[in-house]
Formats: sequence, C-alpha cells, structure tokens
Amino acid sequence: MDGLILAGGRSTRMGGKHKGDLRYEDQTFLERIIGEFASCAERIWISYGTEMRRDYPGCVSICDEYPGCGPMGGIHAGLKRCRSDYMMVAACDMPFVKMELYHLLENELEKAQQESEAVYVGAVPVADGRVHPLAAVYKKELAGCLKEQIERKEYRIRSIFDRQNILYVDVSHRADIKRMLSNVNTAAEYEEILSPASEDAAVKVSDGKEKSLTAKVSGEKEKSFNADIKGEDSRPLKQKIVAVCGIKNSGKTTLLEKLVAGLAKRGMKVAVIKHDGHDFACDIPGTDSCRLSEAGAYGTAVFSEFRSFVHKKGTNERAKDLIRYFPEADIIFVEGMKDSRYPKIEVIREGVSVHPASNQEGRFLIVTDRDPGEYQEQTAGFGEIDRIIGMVLALLA
Repeated sequence: MDGLILAGGRSTRMGGKHKGDLRYEDQTFLERIIGEFASCAERIWISYGTEMRRDYPGCVSICDEYPGCGPMGGIHAGLKRCRSDYMMVAACDMPFVKMELYHLLENELEKAQQESEAVYVGAVPVADGRVHPLAAVYKKELAGCLKEQIERKEYRIRSIFDRQNILYVDVSHRADIKRMLSNVNTAAEYEEILSPASEDAAVKVSDGKEKSLTAKVSGEKEKSFNADIKGEDSRPLKQKIVAVCGIKNSGKTTLLEKLVAGLAKRGMKVAVIKHDGHDFACDIPGTDSCRLSEAGAYGTAVFSEFRSFVHKKGTNERAKDLIRYFPEADIIFVEGMKDSRYPKIEVIREGVSVHPASNQEGRFLIVTDRDPGEYQEQTAGFGEIDRIIGMVLALLA
C-alpha cells in the first residue's frame, strides 16, 4: 500500500510557518510521518498543493492537478499516481499518527468486504462522533470520483462519502488511536504538545483485550453475543442486526429515531426495517408510480441519483429477505420481530406495558422509564442514548 502525506496547506493559523516543518522530539512533523510510513509503505508521496517544497529521501513530491481545492486536491493527486490498490493518507499536522491506525483500518476493510458483497472505496476512523477523513485509507479508483466532484466545484471531502461506499471504523474506545488523530492547527496547540503536561496527559493504553457485552438469558450464566447471530434459517447473518421490540405506543420508533441520529453523527450508515402486522400504503396518491400500481402493476420502482424506492405486492417477504437490500449498512435495526433470534432491545413504557413482549433469547437490554429493580436484566432509561449506543456498538464489535 502506498502512503500519501498532505502538506499543501497555507498554515495561516500557524502564522505562516509550514506545519510540516514544526519539530517534535528532534524531528519535524513530516519526518515523523515519513518514518512511520517507511516501515510499511511501498511508496511515499508528499502532496505540496501548488508550491513544491523540499524533497525527502525515498519520497516523491507532487503538486495538485487541481489547485485551490484544499485536501481534496491533494488526495486526488495522490490517488491518481498511486500504484497500489489502496493508499493510506495522513495530514502533515498529525505528528502522533502511527502505522497501527492504518493496520486497523486495513484489517477492518478486509473483514467487512469478506462479510459483505459491498465494495468499499475507503476506510475512515470515527472518534466520539467525529469523522477523520485526513487519516484514512482510500482505494485508488476513488480518484475518478474526486475528479468529477472537483469539476463540480464541490470541495468538501465528506460530501463524496454520501455518494460512495465508505467503511466507518469506530475508534472511540481506543484512547491510543484517538491521540494519533490529534492535529496541530495553531501556535497555542503546538505549545501545548511541547509542554511536559502534555506527556503526562497522554492516554495510557489498556492491554487491548476486548470485553464482550453480556446479557442474562433464561436464568443461565451470562452469554456473550456477537455479530454472527444466526438467522431464522440457521445460517449466519453477516450484517450487524438489532431488533427493537415492544407493544404498540411503547416508544420503539422514538427510541429508534434517537439511536439512528446518534449513530449517524458517529459517521455510521444505519438502515431500519419495520415489521407491520397489517397492510399499509407506501406510495403517494397521484404520483406516476402510484397510478401505475393502481393500474395493476405487480411492482414499481423509482430511482434517482440520490435515492430509490421499490414497491412490490404480495411478496410475503420477511425481515431476513429485506436485509440484502442494505449490504452497505453498518447496522440494521429491525422494528418488531419480537420472536426472532436477533439481538433484541425491549422497550417498556410506564402506563403502556409492564413485562417484556419479546422472546428472551438474544435480548440484551430493556429500555424503560419504570423502576429498573423490577427486571433481572440489564436496563437503561429513555434518556441514556449515548449509553445505549455504546452497548449496541460493544455488542456488535
């Protein structure tokens, strides 16, 4: 895998001093990143934007083909020249970046593509809800998409993620990785990392052993769940699926809204499948698709560059049949499916229900506003969204 260092910024917040030339522990920022990349990268490219600077042994200096586009121009220039399938990218103002980050992204990318038919064009770390596109791994073929976007004068890197399949890797639980993602933009931030207190504040890393979330099931010993929960046909489901159960008006949809919003802020792609025990209308009267359906069409489909809609009659499909429509999803929530074997969250609201309505197999959490002491299972309140999200991510890790 090739490595690309983005060093084309004007460093205006640093008083004009190029951030790559700042020193930390007897090396410039650029030298530190080059030293890391040199241990594994097949080739190292340094993108200087529009103005060529000094050369470094073993590195190739390049300029942007499209000047004035910010980091997107540098990434495009690097990917266009990249000779490997993937390229690891780092901004020159990230002096703590280590190869461990890129090994993690590469491994997660490989694992995700083995478990899904989806083709990912990159892997990007997400820490505490913040996406870090300048410390990521991208596929060479993304260069063409970046070119099209630049020609449309859309220079935000995040906007390409809406059109492409990007794997978001949550590193919020990894203090060492979060330090690697730290960047230095101002003179004050630079002084801070040079102070002895900064070293004392560096996060101590645990032994790396992951603790699995557990749930008490049927009075047995605690059982751990993982992403390979078996479906109703006993074949492992590769997607990460969680069912949200509860009787009518218990608050399932309200909880799902908050979970989806919280996970989306963390950079994750979330899909929701809702089970309805009755028939339902899903098209808009008067639209072409509705008129064609009323005329007798068994199925209609509408699509654009931004979304698609499929309507089929009499399919008798089940949740596991619909999962395949979301191969790129990081998490799929299924609303309902109380008798399934999926990992489950039960929603119980005061005045609506008292006891869980779902099959206890796989249930790892009860979300309720009632007294937690009423249940011999793990509980959370409706307002503890961050805690619930953490439990879901831990369960599926």
